[in-house]
Amino acid sequence: METIEKIKSVLRSDLSAYEIEKKTGVTRPSIINMRKDTYDFSKMSFQTGEKLAAFYDQERDATLVLKDQGGFLTFSSSLDRVLKNLVKNSSLGQSSEDKAMQEVLNKIVDNVLKDSYSLEDLYELYKEYYNRNK
Repeated sequence: METIEKIKSVLRSDLSAYEIEKKTGVTRPSIINMRKDTYDFSKMSFQTGEKLAAFYDQERDATLVLKDQGGFLTFSSSLDRVLKNLVKNSSLGQSSEDKAMQEVLNKIVDNVLKDSYSLEDLYELYKEYYNRNK
């Protein structure tokens, strides 16, 4: 995820400007200003951007509080269930090619479900598709 997207994710979170200020050192007036639709991120100082992006990474590792965390958790649980069922109920045979494919599926399950960045990307894709096809 690009730095600007990390910054915007922090600003879109349910955290108050006070909480973000307390955790990053970026002032409340700056945070309030950056949350406006008219804010020009190209004029943000490098130091401010670095603080917000570092906070994103820190919170990401400790399960970032997303604006729609309930939806994200539901999505993550559903994806976990679907992938594990796919692996479990796979109709792959006993050939070496089928066994190799089974290993690939297992690796996908292990890696995707443990990578918060990939999960967020997949969740965004899921939301876009879902909203388009309501």
